[in-house]
Amino acid sequence: MSDPLTISQAAAELGVGPSRVQQLCRSGALPARKFGRDWQIQVANLQRYTSGVRTAASEGPKIGRPCELIRRAASKNSSATR
Repeated sequence: MSDPLTISQAAAELGVGPSRVQQLCRSGALPARKFGRDWQIQVANLQRYTSGVRTAASEGPKIGRPCELIRRAASKNSSATR
């Protein structure tokens, strides 16, 4: 079993900031253990997380972009009130 990663190490692997990794750990999206102020992330958990992210990203969006949906709803509401 390999040594667990720190938040900084996991952030470097994911290409995101440490605060994003902490957010993922707190939410449970990225399984980790907290010891005092420090988080420990198992390499296997990070690999599972990244493979799941790649799979979800390759599926593409399920709906249109949020900005488009908001504009459509706004235009429908403004035309209905005229």
